[in-house]
Amino acid sequence: MKTKDSNNDELVDAIQDLTRVILATSGQFASKSEIIRKLYDLSMPPSRIARLLNMQVKDVTSAIAKSRKSGKKVAETLRQNDAPSK
Repeated sequence: MKTKDSNNDELVDAIQDLTRVILATSGQFASKSEIIRKLYDLSMPPSRIARLLNMQVKDVTSAIAKSRKSGKKVAETLRQNDAPSK
């Protein structure tokens, strides 16, 4: 049997999820990958993102990993462009 605190925690989680989804989808996104990255940036765990988007967790974590890898490449390129020429 669930306690009152347990029910309140579930309600709070649901409200936070709804808020994050609204924030993530209020912009124009070209793909689910962009929505995944936005939700992840808003501190939503991959398992919850997968449930909300009706996807498998492995697909969500893959999109997050690709995003991180892509972000590292962009940062490295920016550092190289900002480095003084010899």
